[in-house]
Amino acid sequence: DIEARLKAVEDAVATKAEQADLEARHAARKERFALMHKLFDKHMDADPNARWIDKIYDLYPKGTLEHLALKIMQLTGMREGECFALDWRDICFENHCIYLVRQIQRKSSKFTPTAWEKDLLAKHPELRNFKWYISNPKYESRRAIPMSAEIEQLLKDEFECQQANRKKYG
Repeated sequence: DIEARLKAVEDAVATKAEQADLEARHAARKERFALMHKLFDKHMDADPNARWIDKIYDLYPKGTLEHLALKIMQLTGMREGECFALDWRDICFENHCIYLVRQIQRKSSKFTPTAWEKDLLAKHPELRNFKWYISNPKYESRRAIPMSAEIEQLLKDEFECQQANRKKYG
């Protein structure tokens, strides 16, 4: 609790001048905090982000892979690299969840392969030229994310579309 922490700091202050300075900063902080909440509440009522989201979805209409990826990221909070590393094995329609077990990342000049990646590169040296690689999720945060009905339907539609294309094109 921030109030308890501030009280502990106030109790530790030695002089009256330091106490007065601390109280003034605390009051200013509380004022900024209250103003932030007012602005947040005002924006939440107006929901200006909805207009930007609508413009983005106008660029990527339903039925495109970009629309599906954007919806997944928006409604689950999934990171971009996590979303683009999803595989059909990660989708469980029976349990209505998405298992997040990997992410895709771009190699930087500071790329240091893990022991597993070193073994893989030793066996397949041609992979050294790739700029993208699959790794564990950030902070090793493997998890199951619940699917909303909207995401589940979008994924089912995409799965059926891919199955139809496999039959058609082989």
